[in-house]
Amino acid sequence: HVDNTWTPLTQYSVGNSQIQWTVYDAFGNSATCNQQVTVLDVEYPEITCTEFIEVSILEGETFAAVEVPEPLFSDNCGISSVTNTFNDNGSDASGNYPLGMTMITYTALDLVNNFTTCNSFVEVSVQENICCLGDFNCDGYISVLDLIILMAEFGCQSGCITSLDGNDVVTTADVQIFMGLYGTICP
Repeated sequence: HVDNTWTPLTQYSVGNSQIQWTVYDAFGNSATCNQQVTVLDVEYPEITCTEFIEVSILEGETFAAVEVPEPLFSDNCGISSVTNTFNDNGSDASGNYPLGMTMITYTALDLVNNFTTCNSFVEVSVQENICCLGDFNCDGYISVLDLIILMAEFGCQSGCITSLDGNDVVTTADVQIFMGLYGTICP
């Protein structure tokens, strides 16, 4: 009979486990042997990154403060570390990004040194001046300066930047539209 005082495990941890077996015959004689069970972790961690982040800055600025969402990661046996190539601050790659495109590579390492990577891209570009209706100098306010620009183009018949009614001719109709906008702040 087999020694039944020991119950073998049905699950083993990653690594090596030693099992000792003892068998008895009807006369009480016994024999013992050892068995080694080796469990390997061959499952790589899972990691998911935000693929693309786009940020605009004003003319003259050279960087943008960007909050980068941290990647999601998991592993069947546990994560040892997550690193990034931008600031080497673990999974948090938030910081000041320069103009242009920056690639961030994240690496998730599990407890037995299996690793997986993913990439995020941060693009910082200069914001284009997009003016609201009536803000001809694009300063964010509709003011007397814009009225001066409108009056300078009064009578313009083609390619008019101050034609507010869409007919590409600057007339009193455009002045009336402007006066309805005068004193407002662009949205």
